[in-house]
Amino acid sequence: MKNKNIVITGTTNGIGYALATQLVKKSANLICINRNADKADQFHEDLDTSNIACLDLISDLATLNESNCQELVDEILKDFDEIHGIVLNAGILGPLKPLQDVNEEEWKKIFDVNVHANFLLLKHLVPLISLNAKAKIILLSSGVGYEGRAYWGAYSASKFALNGLAEILADELSTHKNIQVISFNPGATNTAMRTQAFPSEDPSSISSTESVAKDILKLLDEDFDAPKLHLSRSDI
Repeated sequence: MKNKNIVITGTTNGIGYALATQLVKKSANLICINRNADKADQFHEDLDTSNIACLDLISDLATLNESNCQELVDEILKDFDEIHGIVLNAGILGPLKPLQDVNEEEWKKIFDVNVHANFLLLKHLVPLISLNAKAKIILLSSGVGYEGRAYWGAYSASKFALNGLAEILADELSTHKNIQVISFNPGATNTAMRTQAFPSEDPSSISSTESVAKDILKLLDEDFDAPKLHLSRSDI
């Protein structure tokens, strides 16, 4: 991963933070897209990024639009000629309740963050991907994106949509043998989102963010050939 330019959304906590930490250790260059500027500053205090190129881009995915995306691309191109990987990690859970109790604003915000923002980012970032080395596009999926579950409403539906987006993009990029699209289901992971969904669960009984990040690191390695588009940890 040395000197590879990797875009990651949501690096201030959870899986994104753990992945960014490991990429820094591998001397990869980071392009971090986060909502909270203060937490982004804390990231630099926590990690020594002095020996890599690390670009912080502050953007709220809930309100992302075409103009915002072009601004992000313009900022990236000031420091990087190309990118070698994209990890769309950021997402929100939203309230867990029956569909008839979900209001329009709640539904729309979850789709804005989990689907619409990722569509826009892919639209504007994929043209920056290097065609000279094997590049990876990784979308973080979920088990409820393959099988609907009661009360998971908008989140589950958004992950179904994200998996569909991954399939469409993979088919459209199938002629580019050096670009691989992966929809990755990390499974039960000790994150704030998991605690929100399962507040009584013992965190030690599920995977750590560090162990999941190590698997994503394997996926990003250009020598790793994904056996299929939709992957879970058992496939690695």
